[in-house]
Amino acid sequence: MNNNSTFNCRFCNKELKTKILNLSQMPLTDDFISVQYTNRKEYLEDINIFQCDNCFITQNPKDFDYSSYYKDYNYSTGHSILANNFMSQIANYIKDKFTRTYNRPPKSVIEIGSGDSVQLEHFRLNNFDTLLGIEPSEYLCQISRKKNIDVIESVFDESIPEKLNGLKFDVCFSSYTFDHMQSPKEYLQISSKILNDEAILAFEIHDLDKIVSRSEWCLFEHEHTIYLNEDSVKKILNDNGFNLIEINPLNDEITRANSLIVIAQKSKSIENYVIPKKRYDDLQKKIDSTRKKIETFIDNIPENIPLIGFGVGGRGVMTLASLSNYKRFTTIFDSNYSSNKLVTPKSRISISGIEELPLYKNSFCIVFSFGYINEISDLLVQNGFDKNKVISLNQFYS
Repeated sequence: MNNNSTFNCRFCNKELKTKILNLSQMPLTDDFISVQYTNRKEYLEDINIFQCDNCFITQNPKDFDYSSYYKDYNYSTGHSILANNFMSQIANYIKDKFTRTYNRPPKSVIEIGSGDSVQLEHFRLNNFDTLLGIEPSEYLCQISRKKNIDVIESVFDESIPEKLNGLKFDVCFSSYTFDHMQSPKEYLQISSKILNDEAILAFEIHDLDKIVSRSEWCLFEHEHTIYLNEDSVKKILNDNGFNLIEINPLNDEITRANSLIVIAQKSKSIENYVIPKKRYDDLQKKIDSTRKKIETFIDNIPENIPLIGFGVGGRGVMTLASLSNYKRFTTIFDSNYSSNKLVTPKSRISISGIEELPLYKNSFCIVFSFGYINEISDLLVQNGFDKNKVISLNQFYS
């Protein structure tokens, strides 16, 4: 970022002056590099996180053009037992909550960032008649259509109401999509337009308070534009025609890592809610300390014992990109990818498919996707790993 650049708040439009975090030369989390083109140029820029001095909302104010970036996106959690259980439970909860609120069952649902429509399949099992996904990835749209689920291949922008041709929904749902929007206010305004008067807006994002308490720098990404907690969620909902119904309605064992699950309803009355003045001025210091803790652990692994990672999502990519000793990793495994085809952005660690796990059974393994630690740990043990050498990334945050 040019030191002379200025940014305005995504919500109140006041100039942002208080920077609370800088991460130097970070990649895009899904910009994986083919082993055939490891010399190609990649996107590496500083990430600067600000907290607005006026409305106190924490944000990454710098935008990049993601219209083509997500077109080739192919990541899925549908293979995970934990993820499928969550999707089933949240679909069932939303159906029951809607029925209790409006004295009728919901009939239609639209999912923003629907991926391969695994979540929409769970809504279908809950007897929703109309299912529609909005998804920019051509590959994931093809998978959805093979499941006979309608999908619009598009980002979620102001063109969507016109594309729907007047169609409205009882439920609008998204998982880890809302906090990627360049204009979160526009997301809420568009959602309001495509929802019936009796409707529920539900979304899952990362909880800023949990991120800060863990010093979890890997979630401060180029792709993430806003970071919210319960207070700031209530504020932006109230300012854009929604009332908060409930936060985190599911049991902690069902939810993933640091989820903030929000259930809201349309409202014609707008409450003037003021966010409590909560500052994150010590965030940089805490994150630097946590990073050092991980680097020290890696340095203390005997040189004759290999080190691998598991989970090549945002947590894996961003953690590796920030460590000074990332070259200590031999490879990083993930259920979504095959071996010997891709390397991680910036750190250039090879990505391996789980079929090769037995070859690394004597290794230490840091599990970056710690929300799925139990099922990943079981998988590793089944492939000959010593459970004592399976380390959750969350262990360094505690």
